[in-house]
Amino acid sequence: MKTIYSFSFVLIFLCNVSFANILNSSLTSSEYSNEKFPIEQLDFYSDNNSYKIIVFTPSLSVKNEYAEMMTYALTNYFAKGYAFENKNIAGSNNLNNISLQNKIDVLLIVNDGIKPFYQSYENLKDLSIKYDPDGLYFEKLNVSKPEKINSSSVLYALNSDNEIIYFDNDYKGQGEHLKPLEYAIKKEMNGQSLPLLTVNNYLKSGDNAPQLKIDNEIYLSDYKGKKIVLTFYPAAFSGVLPEQNYSNPYPVMSCAVQLSSFDKIKPISSQIYHSELEDEVIYLAVSNSSPQLLKLWADYLKTENIKYVNDDDFSISMAYNSYNPSGFSTRSTFVIDREGVIKYISWDYNAEEEYVIQEELAKLD
Repeated sequence: MKTIYSFSFVLIFLCNVSFANILNSSLTSSEYSNEKFPIEQLDFYSDNNSYKIIVFTPSLSVKNEYAEMMTYALTNYFAKGYAFENKNIAGSNNLNNISLQNKIDVLLIVNDGIKPFYQSYENLKDLSIKYDPDGLYFEKLNVSKPEKINSSSVLYALNSDNEIIYFDNDYKGQGEHLKPLEYAIKKEMNGQSLPLLTVNNYLKSGDNAPQLKIDNEIYLSDYKGKKIVLTFYPAAFSGVLPEQNYSNPYPVMSCAVQLSSFDKIKPISSQIYHSELEDEVIYLAVSNSSPQLLKLWADYLKTENIKYVNDDDFSISMAYNSYNPSGFSTRSTFVIDREGVIKYISWDYNAEEEYVIQEELAKLD
């Protein structure tokens, strides 16, 4: 395997791409090819033999509902390198301590000329953006122009030899797609592989909650005497915010929607909310996301009640039957009583369940 630590990466997103002699239609989002990408066709880009990705996306405007979260993820995971956090500086308040060797150049070719005005606009300065409203680079690379402003992006990650190491033709900022991309790059970069799935007893209501460690210092047992709501989700900075789906009170489930809903769960007694009960419930949200990413994610979502937990090696997810071997946690949620016993399980949390969990918490009084 090549030693590439001194190089940067470039991420390339291609929307509805159909490269002649490049795109293998049999590829799926979990497979990759070592076909070469015709980097020389992008005459505005100077190839420095780095790891790369090179890109086409329909729009970065607010009309593309996934654009904001996608650009936030690309910036924080790859352009700033927070997905490749040095464990020796975990928890550091200085987010600029990430080594340059782990930062990835991200290039987006956008098939309109509309400049974004959403809150992530400042973050776009860390991305290389080429607006291509006439589709000149789409045509040059035989890339089909997006049919809709919300059309999926197609994503290619390349190594320093411009070989395709990852491909995804349905990317919309989903955590279930973002994490496999991250681990494909990590595997090529330093040989880091995903853990094998450990077979555990299938949890059910009435079982003792498996022990877990939080921030290397707090254990689940330290919360004995309090009620706990524990939710797992695929990735930080993924999905579409609820307010961007204003026409749908229960939008398509995503990590952002899931945690926004989760944050609204309040303890109730006899159907009446009691603020004094709030301190009796601990809300934990678990994903495989670095401390830097989780700090920024919490600030972005503006949640008030959630404690974010980094499941660095997926051991927590596996203990709770909530690990997908593609590299992310599934959307399971657990209500745990004051004695550490599981009282309720949802294996596929949705936004409507916040009311169900409120009722389950009330049963524990």
